[in-house]
Amino acid sequence: MTAVSPSPQLPGEFTDPPPSPLDLLAAWQERAEDAGDPLSSTLVLATVDHSGQPTTRCLALAGCDERGLVMFMNMGTRKGRDIAGNPKVAATLYWPSLFRQVNVTGVVQPVEPVESDRLWESRGTVGQVASLASNQGQPLHDYAALLARVQATDASEPILRPAEHVGLLLVPQTVEFWHGQPNRLHFRLHYQRRRQDWDTTLLQP
Repeated sequence: MTAVSPSPQLPGEFTDPPPSPLDLLAAWQERAEDAGDPLSSTLVLATVDHSGQPTTRCLALAGCDERGLVMFMNMGTRKGRDIAGNPKVAATLYWPSLFRQVNVTGVVQPVEPVESDRLWESRGTVGQVASLASNQGQPLHDYAALLARVQATDASEPILRPAEHVGLLLVPQTVEFWHGQPNRLHFRLHYQRRRQDWDTTLLQP
């Protein structure tokens, strides 16, 4: 008979979850930041193209509030084209230092232009210049030419946000919190949106 080591009791955030999963998500991310996790703001985003082919990539999570998860991207890229054709996405945040992850499904919508401008400004001059110089995702024939475009970009004046670079809000429909345990009897808490409220369910490992 295989022995299973005992697990601690379910933490309070699982037995008495907050009304909104976004509050708990923000709290977990803050814990990861406090723990020095280098991936604390890394979001894995999954989109689907016109043929039904899913793809994933890592993005920087720009913010999380009561509306949902905010990101910033070039809509001329593959992920941008995917979202333009199908705004339903999935996303994962994983924090190895905490042995926790959060899985989100939902719909993406653009934020207001003024918020996109703020997100563009937060990239700083180096990030802005790189974004202008690169035709992201297109074939690269000459890396030296790319560097030359960077050097030729005038950064002495404020760089205006290109129209295709926009902020996007992921409005969640489901959010699942996973808290790993050494014996693999992991804690899982699932949120399901119901109009303005959320239903919560504990899931088996």
